[in-house]
Amino acid sequence: MDVQHDPRGQKFSLKFDDGLEAVLAYTHVNDIVDIHTVVVPEEHRGKGHGNELALAAFDYVRQNHMRVLPSCPFIKAFLEKHPELADIVAEGYY
Repeated sequence: MDVQHDPRGQKFSLKFDDGLEAVLAYTHVNDIVDIHTVVVPEEHRGKGHGNELALAAFDYVRQNHMRVLPSCPFIKAFLEKHPELADIVAEGYY
């Protein structure tokens, strides 16, 4: 299962065989990517899908020389487990 990126829709997603979808939504303004929502259907939670979406988003941010604003509680918790990503968090938010 591959993470899909929709820059126009400002989201990353994973589509499951059962038709459900996990989504990480963001807002991109200037060089800041505000990750404000991560939703994984209950049936698919606890399997690392949220982490897959977050890693894809952070890779995108790093490759494009931007910064992350971690508005979503899931992303804040994700960053606590991945301090190596702190260098791309917007100043004052980590």
